[in-house]
Amino acid sequence: RHRQKQMCAKLDMYAERIQYTVRSLPIADYLFQVGAESNSYPLIAPLLIERKTAEDLAMSMVDGRWLSQKSAMLDVRRNVFNGSCRIVYVIEGTIESASAKCCDKRCIGRHGWPGLNECNQALAALKDEGIEMVPTSGERGTVNYLVECASALEAMAMA
Repeated sequence: RHRQKQMCAKLDMYAERIQYTVRSLPIADYLFQVGAESNSYPLIAPLLIERKTAEDLAMSMVDGRWLSQKSAMLDVRRNVFNGSCRIVYVIEGTIESASAKCCDKRCIGRHGWPGLNECNQALAALKDEGIEMVPTSGERGTVNYLVECASALEAMAMA
């Protein structure tokens, strides 16, 4: 919730024209509604965005969310969007900057968590599954990316 409130504050500050609704989502961190609701369900753009900091990436690898979240988004792409859906992992900051200097493994976040190489391998493997990775400099960079996505979707809807 804290990260969500921070991102909402950044969206309010830097992206005045972007309207958004905060909801608990079963998949992804960000979805875009395109068009009016139909049968009480919003029309969702074929774009799923999951946001991770380096520490969140490492922790999600430890607690199993990395695989379950990725699997759920791949299932939605296959079963809801008939394979025609972009999945994007926004990685805030650099993995290297979050590495602890506790051991040769260069654990990310805390000693004993996945190391620098494991995290980089997990991110590199996304490409093999048709998942995009977009690095940003931090929360402001993520806001800019979300604004770009919203603007592109809006332009496509107007065309």
